[in-house]
Parts: sequence; C-alpha cells; structure tokens
Amino acid sequence: MKSFTSILLAIVLFTGVSLAGTGFFGPASVLKKGKFLMGAEGKYFLEGNDQLGLLGHARYGLAPRFGLGADIGLIRSKNYFSGYLDYQLLYDRPGSIGLTMRVGAYSSSDSGLRAALMMGNQFRFGSLYGGLDWSYSSDAKQSSTNLLGGIHLPIQNRVAFVGEIGFNINDQNQSSYLSGGVLYYF
Repeated sequence: MKSFTSILLAIVLFTGVSLAGTGFFGPASVLKKGKFLMGAEGKYFLEGNDQLGLLGHARYGLAPRFGLGADIGLIRSKNYFSGYLDYQLLYDRPGSIGLTMRVGAYSSSDSGLRAALMMGNQFRFGSLYGGLDWSYSSDAKQSSTNLLGGIHLPIQNRVAFVGEIGFNINDQNQSSYLSGGVLYYF
C-alpha cells in the first residue's frame, strides 16, 4: 500500500496537480449499459497567458459498445461545453489492446467538432491509454491535433485517479497540457 501511495503522489506531482480538460480523460473503454460516471479534472496548459482549466465530466453507458458523454467547465477563463458519443471498436481487457472512438461537438470561445481515437490496455495496477485527439474550429476554420497519453488508477472500488498529458502536434489553436483528476463510478 505504501508503494501505491508513493506512485500516486508522484503521478499527481508529475501531472501538475489539479482536478479537467479537452483531452480524453479516462481509459480506452466504454461504460457498461446503464452505468454512469462523474468526474472532475484540472488542466495546466504549457503555453499562453491563461494556463488553467477546470472541467466536470459525465458519461453514461448507452448500449453495448456505445456511451454518451458531456464535459462542462472553464478552459482558459472561457466557458466550455462538449457532448460526444463513444464507440468501443475493440474491448479493453487485460492482455489485449482496446480501441475506442469518440465523436462530438464543443462550444467555447469558438465552436466546432471533435474526434478522438484511443488505444488502451488494463494492467494489474490500472489502465494505460494513448492516442490522437482532433478538433476543428468552425469559427477559425482550422484544426488542431494532440497526441495523448494517460493513466487510470483505481483508488477504491468506485473511484479512480486519471492523469493525462497532451502534446500539440500542429500548434494551431491548442497547446500542450498536463491534467489530473478523479472519476466516480455509479
């Protein structure tokens, strides 16, 4: 238990400690039908003047392989909202790679479309995931792509810590970031 606490503390310090962001924020899987989760995430942007964000997350297992989600909060002092649909292409199980696709829309200082493709795998300690998060701003007529990596660590039966890092690939309307927070499963 002491080593788990040390690992968790190191991850919290590494991710910049806070509670939300525009990345994927969770393992590369979809909730089982009828299950629900809520979460809080803090985000630290590595470039720009206003570097903080705070988001709330809600997700629902709609049907086998399908989930609905929404994020709401503040990103760089601007209101942010997104809604999306997740589809589990390959199940994320111990010993096999999972693959999840997310498509949706967002609204903030601009509005647009978002899509992500995440791969992940479960391990004894939790899950690791990574992939691409793409957004298109209909106002600025430009796209942004982030390469993401994250870790999902169960703390208790229904609570998990998530740490995520995103590297901007094309440096147009997003910047690289660190984020961390919690998810609570119902």
